[in-house]
Amino acid sequence: MKPNFYYSLLFILVLFSVGCMSEKDDMESDVLFSVLQENDGITILQFNNVTLEKQDDNPFAIIYSKPYEFDAIPQFGRRLRNDEMTLVYMQWYESSSGPVWRPIPISTFATPETSINYTTETSRRRVTFFLETIGDPTGFDIDNEPVLWDDLVYRVLVIPTDNFINVPGRMDFSDYDAVVKYFGITEENTVEIDY
Repeated sequence: MKPNFYYSLLFILVLFSVGCMSEKDDMESDVLFSVLQENDGITILQFNNVTLEKQDDNPFAIIYSKPYEFDAIPQFGRRLRNDEMTLVYMQWYESSSGPVWRPIPISTFATPETSINYTTETSRRRVTFFLETIGDPTGFDIDNEPVLWDDLVYRVLVIPTDNFINVPGRMDFSDYDAVVKYFGITEENTVEIDY
């Protein structure tokens, strides 16, 4: 009975990580990013210097977002396949031992009345990064806090689902270092591209 529980938990995690599989209109994308291609078809797409763009205000939230088309990335150049899932991380800060990655979604508070939420939407065609503030905007002007929406770094791990067959039931996917160690991913083949 325990193995079925772990498989069910993994299935829920996969569904949650894949996100909404909506198809939207093509959008232009420009980004400096890295592509790491490693073991068993796993690909890491690193999006550097991401600037989220402010969307129309609504009375309940202030939203910033930025979409990137997978097939516009020169060294990836294709849509996601049906047998692939994504794990998305954001560089939260730089420590003395290197970048610290947090899994998306991330929620924190700017003030006791205002929350900041980083989320993503991933389809086979694109990944879109979001920042949303919810709550009372008085006393907090996000437009004057570019550290929250400018020069951000994201990593999208594209992993064929076959790689999850032997994943331990207690794998902590929120721990980026544990995930890359488990899958044997290294950073040796990072390629920086600006287009």
